[in-house]
Amino acid sequence: MKNIPSGNITFLFSDIEGNTRLSQDFPETIQASLDKHHLILQNAFESNNGFIFKIAGDAFCCAFENASDAVKTAVDAQLKLSEGFGSEEDYKHKLDLQRTMKAESMTNLKRI
Repeated sequence: MKNIPSGNITFLFSDIEGNTRLSQDFPETIQASLDKHHLILQNAFESNNGFIFKIAGDAFCCAFENASDAVKTAVDAQLKLSEGFGSEEDYKHKLDLQRTMKAESMTNLKRI
């Protein structure tokens, strides 16, 4: 388990825009897309020193000790999602995170 960030913490939250609609429009394939989405995001968060403290459905909550790591993660995740969902079949239900990644700073993260 990674260490819980301390000090001035930056939070990064991600959520799939329109996930409910996508689940209704593509019930047969949405789970495979969510699995791919989760793998891409977990790799992006963890490779940039992120601490994932909650995953709820399609949403990730992550904390960083450095704001620059959070920004790099947001960019990396968006690029990897664009690459990971590049085929014609995947394009039908491409997962859009572009407008839903946010970072906020707070001092001291308590154990959840």
